[in-house]
Amino acid sequence: MILVYGGAFNPPTKAHKTIFETLLSRYQPSLFVFIPVGSSYPKSNLVDFEHRKAMLELMTQHSNSVLISDIEQQSAFKGTVKALDYFKQTYQEPVKFVLGLDNLLDLPNWIEYGRLLSENEFIAIDRNGSALEAIRTHYPNHKNHFDVIELDIKSSSTAFRNDPIKNQDMIDDAILAYIFKHHLYGV
Repeated sequence: MILVYGGAFNPPTKAHKTIFETLLSRYQPSLFVFIPVGSSYPKSNLVDFEHRKAMLELMTQHSNSVLISDIEQQSAFKGTVKALDYFKQTYQEPVKFVLGLDNLLDLPNWIEYGRLLSENEFIAIDRNGSALEAIRTHYPNHKNHFDVIELDIKSSSTAFRNDPIKNQDMIDDAILAYIFKHHLYGV
């Protein structure tokens, strides 16, 4: 099985690392793929793709079978559904897509949403007990496509970006050093 975790990772926090390590332990995938959004993604304060990729590489440097994909950085990106198709076809293994509550609720706005939902399996990361209810409410016909993993996670990329000095403890030391070295997020 392949686990695919998409997101901005702007920057990767200890929460991202906890999710990664928890899923490695629970699912023991043959490959864990991170898909950072491309630099053209419409998100404020998004640092360049190469920096986010480098920080993910630092976060996963002691793990085997990890791929930091540039599929969303390619100009021909056609949505998560196409990315998942690519990984299923390339590796000939089942794929599960990892997402948080924000993306879980936003799925209807994704490219080829119907096919994405009906043809794929998901792991929803639940920080506050809302994911299971969201799945029951918004996706009742596809609830068997979701695994829900409850984690008590406090750190967030947004909180760090809002006050990098105050929230340094949300970032691993190696990533924090990278951020300071490259003067990212206003530091």
